[in-house]
Amino acid sequence: MGWTDWNLALNTEGGPNWAKLAADSAIIVNKTSGEFYKQPMFYALAHVAKFILPDSDVLHVHATYSNPKNKTEVIAAGVRRPDGSIALVLLNRSVK
Repeated sequence: MGWTDWNLALNTEGGPNWAKLAADSAIIVNKTSGEFYKQPMFYALAHVAKFILPDSDVLHVHATYSNPKNKTEVIAAGVRRPDGSIALVLLNRSVK
């Protein structure tokens, strides 16, 4: 139904990864200080996971509403959850 990064946690240099590229992830781990940092992606994935549950069926993968006049763009995804209820998740990509 969507996209999830290949990694959940990386170090402060964006690794380890096989391509030796600096990457971002939902959680950054600082081994030196023993700390970890939740990135904005962590909260976005957590929000969606509250509504789109395992075994949900996709109703519509991608619907977009765009209004170039006021730079509004909204993307929608809908699922039927295992209990029969419907969840619709919206992403407001408006640039202002």
